Amino acid sequence: MTSCRHAPSCHILALLIMSFWISMPLLATEDSGMGQKHPGSLAPFDFKATYSVEDGAIVSHNGARFFNRPLYAPNIPAMAFAGDKPQMRFIDAEYCYGTLLLGYAPGESSKWLHEFDHITTRFYPARVVWEISDSSLEGLRIRCEAAALAVGNGMTLKFLVEGQQTGDDVIWAFGGATPKRQDSGVPTIIWELDPSFNPAQTTKGLTPESCAGNRAEASGEAFVLTPPPFQRLSRSSHLRNRLPIRAIGIWQL
Repeated sequence: MTSCRHAPSCHILALLIMSFWISMPLLATEDSGMGQKHPGSLAPFDFKATYSVEDGAIVSHNGARFFNRPLYAPNIPAMAFAGDKPQMRFIDAEYCYGTLLLGYAPGESSKWLHEFDHITTRFYPARVVWEISDSSLEGLRIRCEAAALAVGNGMTLKFLVEGQQTGDDVIWAFGGATPKRQDSGVPTIIWELDPSFNPAQTTKGLTPESCAGNRAEASGEAFVLTPPPFQRLSRSSHLRNRLPIRAIGIWQL
């Protein structure tokens, strides 16, 4: 056995360790005198997590963020951005191809899905599911499931509705196509739009300002969306911007 009898530093170290352990219970119960724990306290404190884990998914209820969940394309520098709010944005290294905005129109009124008052978002590996309802639309349940394409560059969306009434429509908009800025100082536009590098991207969805300069051309059952300086970008499998419920299935952009 090695002895510290002739090494004063060992005694000092032992005193420091003992002092730390003795002081810990005192620190945990230290009170400010006003019924609150001292800021340095190690005692438990109230904390509410933003997300929970349910059945293999990371789940949020009425989360506040847009585009905070990337869905990566297979082995290419491209991804679809989903988030707590039901909008989707598709990007690759050089372009933001645009953002898909979804809404529901019962009769003459309408409401964007991200404005509904009950949105449960489930983040699974490689896909996102939104379960959506609103207190003003009794009995209506909407389920959207989004993923990046398994092969190639693109994204898919499956849209299911329960409790719809005759004449109800799904409405959608697509815009916000943007090339990478030459003076951005980053290697790809992914760096500009990735919320890890730019958290402000999660605070708002598609806006009219982000669509400035976009040009849309209709061609048969598709449209082509082009941003300045007018390089061709996006194609959609549907031309109409207002579709009856029975026509909604999977959209590929």
